[in-house]
Amino acid sequence: MVEIMTESSIKKLGFEKVYVSEEKSGDTPFYFYAYKVGKIELISNSHDNLQEESWIVEILEGDIQFTNISDVKDLIVLLERNKLS
Repeated sequence: MVEIMTESSIKKLGFEKVYVSEEKSGDTPFYFYAYKVGKIELISNSHDNLQEESWIVEILEGDIQFTNISDVKDLIVLLERNKLS
């Protein structure tokens, strides 16, 4: 079953909100969410770039995209369990 990703579900997984100011963006300020495990960083799309009111999570520079919150949760569990200290 596909569970769409909401802002609330991303926050419940422990993602941190990252603000990008108007000065840094060169335009309008925005925010997105990030979660880091070891050297792997998961990032969401920005709040002003939602796909049909749904969030998307990607592996930074990995060409892999998730639209199902259950998949992201499973990935985080696997990464956290197997990360080197």
